[in-house]
Amino acid sequence: MDRTIKEDDDEKLDDKEEVSPWADPALQDPSDRIVGWRDGVSMTKSAVDGVIKKEKGARQEYRRLRKIIAKHRGPEEVDPMKDLPPTWKAFWSSVPHLNAKAAFEEQKKHEERMASKKRAMEKAAAAEDMDLDGPEGETTEEEIARLEQRVKQVKEALAEKEKLSEEWNNKIERVKKLDQEAEEKSRRVRRKVEKASYEAGLVQGKLKSSDTYFQFLQQDAEQTAKTKVTNLARSSALMDKQMDLLKGHVRLLLKDAATLERESSVAADGKSSERETVRSLKLKGELKAPPQSPSLHH
Repeated sequence: MDRTIKEDDDEKLDDKEEVSPWADPALQDPSDRIVGWRDGVSMTKSAVDGVIKKEKGARQEYRRLRKIIAKHRGPEEVDPMKDLPPTWKAFWSSVPHLNAKAAFEEQKKHEERMASKKRAMEKAAAAEDMDLDGPEGETTEEEIARLEQRVKQVKEALAEKEKLSEEWNNKIERVKKLDQEAEEKSRRVRRKVEKASYEAGLVQGKLKSSDTYFQFLQQDAEQTAKTKVTNLARSSALMDKQMDLLKGHVRLLLKDAATLERESSVAADGKSSERETVRSLKLKGELKAPPQSPSLHH
């Protein structure tokens, strides 16, 4: 008996649901959930919103943090192959540098055009296959209904053909417009190239003419400078020769002056004064005709 009671107690303990110490966010009321702490007191989302509305400093800090988070978060990455079929994803993932979505849209448009063309052809074939005479024993009302149905199908086929023809006409007009724009653009570019080539030829001609002109100027300047250097060298040589002659004449005069001074100090009688007069007269005669350079007389 005691054993049976013990087994029943063990089964009750085993059947008891185990409670997790952590709160389950799915079972918790979002309005009662603690999202922050302030001065040791827990705060819910509504309490945080009230603090932000009432306190200016908290509001400024909240805006500053939002700016920092937005700055470091960066733009959200968008999958370029989103909403594409698995086969397209498998192929276009091997060529990521191409635009898979644009190719998929173009393929869808092509398929729609082909389906529309196929429906128009089927309607036209159905209209052609209809027997104009109709079955035997057909009444007038049945024939009128059959012919009206055939006219309706022919009109629908004709509308499809007209719609297709209008699409092709629009495409042709667009291609013609693009061709005209491309031709006009190529014409403008060609004119610009021709103008630039003409201006480049003018600049090259001016540059070549300027080089030739300044080359001639340089040659003339070099020839003139060479002639001037030769003339200056000749004049310098003549002046050096004249200066040497003048220096020699000055030395002779200084020597004669020194001799006269010595003789005048020694002589005390009339003979010495007479001799001095004669010598001074000779000296005056020499001063009247200084030596000249032979080249200066030519």
